[in-house]
Amino acid sequence: MSSVHYQRVALIGLGLIGSSLAHVIRREKLSPVITGYAKSAETRATSPDSRALSEYAGLLAGEMGLDADRVERLRLAAYVYGTADDGVQARVAAGALDGESAEWILADSRPAEGRPLETRILHTANAFVRAGGHTSQAGAGRALAGLFQAGDKIDADCLRALERLLAA
Repeated sequence: MSSVHYQRVALIGLGLIGSSLAHVIRREKLSPVITGYAKSAETRATSPDSRALSEYAGLLAGEMGLDADRVERLRLAAYVYGTADDGVQARVAAGALDGESAEWILADSRPAEGRPLETRILHTANAFVRAGGHTSQAGAGRALAGLFQAGDKIDADCLRALERLLAA
């Protein structure tokens, strides 16, 4: 779709369903403004970064050529990963996923050359969001520049895919 259908969309609940709806609304350009509400303060505090991580991981996965099913599984894994603050929480969060998706989260602690593509995508998307790349165009530019300066800590193919996405 190429035309705006709604001037503003409000989502009640910021969980996985709300995140998925927001992703489709943005992808299909159905509305220029998406707002959301979560009942708990804890969800309101963690959801924006988790949602952004999920969205950017999904976009990167698509740009890297992963099939639609794998993209959606990676988006879910990214959302779960985004709610974990440390290694212990990451292991607990990974337990909520299927074995392969859990491995994508847990493999982040391995050396870069031993990580699956999905883990490298998660790592790149996470670094971008943590650097504030999801907050504005200027934030995206600063975050991307910072990732390029990080050198081999960020997968070069994922970084080029992110650059293509931001240029589109």
